[in-house]
Amino acid sequence: HGLEVIVRGVTPTATPTQTPMPAPCDPYIDTIVSESPGTFYEDTLHVIGAPDWPADTSTGSTLGSPGGNGGWTIFGFTNNVARNINGADLRFWKARDDGHGETADVYVSKDGSDFAHIGTIRDNYVRSQDLDFAGSGLSEVKYIKVVGTSSDDGVDIDAIEALSGCP
Repeated sequence: HGLEVIVRGVTPTATPTQTPMPAPCDPYIDTIVSESPGTFYEDTLHVIGAPDWPADTSTGSTLGSPGGNGGWTIFGFTNNVARNINGADLRFWKARDDGHGETADVYVSKDGSDFAHIGTIRDNYVRSQDLDFAGSGLSEVKYIKVVGTSSDDGVDIDAIEALSGCP
């Protein structure tokens, strides 16, 4: 009961194949490379992907923090990089300000071993905070290290976005 298709006297001998689509690119952090949790550590896996924490909620379980007192996490892009563009290059989506004034230093790297400090993020009643890595001398970064500098808990991070978008 098969149907044979003949086009202008030619019988097809091969079945067409689909070309696989490349993995979708998004501008958000994709992986955790390594970490050393500090006090009040919150699961940093929640930082991966697009922002998803409701801004009108005072508590939540979709936040990540390396914690305070020197806790740190190195995040990485797997299908993207953050490129140095005019103005800010990285957006740190935050969730809540619980009144503790948490802070974290941010470092960037192209190779995952040599990091340059680019600024400090704070819980300061704003949904996001942008940083520029032009002063680092890097044209693009693949790794972002966040180090908690507060004496108690760390900055509540929802997502990290490369403002340069996808290549």
